[in-house]
Amino acid sequence: MRHTLVATLPSGIILVATAGVAAFGPSAGTLTGLALQGLWWTGCLAMVVVTLWVMARWWRSPPEGGLAWPSVTPALIVPVVGHVLAPLAGVALGHADWSAAQFGIGLAFWLPTLGLLMARLVVAGPLPERLLPTVFIMVAPPAAAGLSVLELGAPPIIGWMLWGVAIFALLWAGSTARRIMALPFGLTHWALSFPLAATAGLTLRLANGSEPMGLLGLALLALASLVIAALSLATLRGLRDGSLLQPEPVAVVQAAAQAAPTARAS
Repeated sequence: MRHTLVATLPSGIILVATAGVAAFGPSAGTLTGLALQGLWWTGCLAMVVVTLWVMARWWRSPPEGGLAWPSVTPALIVPVVGHVLAPLAGVALGHADWSAAQFGIGLAFWLPTLGLLMARLVVAGPLPERLLPTVFIMVAPPAAAGLSVLELGAPPIIGWMLWGVAIFALLWAGSTARRIMALPFGLTHWALSFPLAATAGLTLRLANGSEPMGLLGLALLALASLVIAALSLATLRGLRDGSLLQPEPVAVVQAAAQAAPTARAS
């Protein structure tokens, strides 16, 4: 259930490159430009490798791999959403073709993964409470894809369509907010951060002088900023008091299962 989160590392590298391009521009021919090119290519190629590694495990039999229903969670989307980030910096860096190709990977596997999650709800029931914050991951693909298609030069109507999907997914995930707030803080709560920020970014990008959209974008940006600040404080608090990185109770469950035959024999 955790192996898909490895994809957050190359996704983060792509986002750092995107922030660099936003701050300094492509900076062609300079050391800064070379560093941004290196960061972007490192993130994009690592994203391909990690996604191949994740999806190759799906062909294996349990326990080495497979797709048992308990392991089908919104975290499966993480290796997908990283690919749609490529155009955010790639177009400005002069790699529009590769950016479009990698964007296609994310788009092709996002919808089937979403369908798989819907099937999991029918077959295996709701997610465990501690995984509930991960439902916000479903907001990230349409929000990030909307920003990327605009970078690729798609008509604004495509961005609006993806914005509609992102807003609906945000409202759907938001229906669990009260239950999430009642949970003890864990690393899964960080699943709220990027989806909120991406939705705010797409809203502001589409505002284009529209006062209602601009105000909505600012409200979403403020919400994302407050949530990230709260998550950062909770993380520091959890690291300080030792409550954040507690081991999973798997060993206890296994011990109980092994003890059962002994108890029946006695």
